Amino acid sequence: NATNEANRGDENVTITDTTSAANVNAILGATSGNVTATVTADTAAALNTALTNATTGTDALTLTINDTTLTSVSDLLALDGKTNVAVNASSVNSITDTYTNLNSVYAANTAGTISGLGNEAVTISDTTSAANVSGILSKTSGVVTATVTSDTAASLNSALTNTTGNDALTLTVTGTAAATDLTALDGKTSVNVGATAVTTITGTQAQVVAINVGTITTSGNYAVTLSDTSLSAAAIKTVNTQNGTGAIDISSVTTITSSTAADVLEIVNNTNSTFTTAANYAVTISDTVSATVANTIVNDTTGIVTATVSSDTASNLNSALVN
Repeated sequence: NATNEANRGDENVTITDTTSAANVNAILGATSGNVTATVTADTAAALNTALTNATTGTDALTLTINDTTLTSVSDLLALDGKTNVAVNASSVNSITDTYTNLNSVYAANTAGTISGLGNEAVTISDTTSAANVSGILSKTSGVVTATVTSDTAASLNSALTNTTGNDALTLTVTGTAAATDLTALDGKTSVNVGATAVTTITGTQAQVVAINVGTITTSGNYAVTLSDTSLSAAAIKTVNTQNGTGAIDISSVTTITSSTAADVLEIVNNTNSTFTTAANYAVTISDTVSATVANTIVNDTTGIVTATVSSDTASNLNSALVN
């Protein structure tokens, strides 16, 4: 009767056929009860704009977005709040947004209120920490593009545990860096590692030399501290050619193995660098040297110098070998 018709407006409604968001929205506006419906697939923006009466989040609206690219996840997150059924986002193959918004959408995907995400490319639009980036990396198998907040190599390397090497992570390294951390970071991104703010690089000679093999951008004049106990002067010279005029600390090297006098003299004379050596390093000179050269090297260390000195008169040899 007319009285019953007038009282309607709080009943639960099930729409049996798939229909547009606009049509579903009209039904939502006509009742305060819960509406169950399958909505025609559309873009996240179009669905969100049309479903203005879905305000409680208790309606069982089956929503499928057909976007392949999302330049923002705000509409997707809004749709998540308009239904108690998982929003199907499986068509999406690329997402761009801030870390906070991306983290929210992946949290919803994990919770099951959004479905279909996990293999899309992701661009984090703001600069964020390595830990945050690593969190996003763990949520998708797609390529992640991000600018990571600058930090030490050790901190960045420790935090970025979910990388594949295909991700385009812009990394800026500061402070003192272990060479192994720098090369590890180089393997975690397709973008050159920015290490121009690194003041000192530490490690073995082989580890330090290895940073010049990869795509790591250094200042060109960084200091080096080597941890080896035995090296040739030629190996030390290789580091000297790579770190510009940066200081080289080889105080852990107690033995300089068979080396030419010319290479040893680069260390003794601080050629192109300032060398810190052990006070008592032992050195073996592989070529025959003049007494004057031998004396210069002997003067640089209290350790044993092994060398073949060019023949000369007893007087000249005695005069030259004052040390």
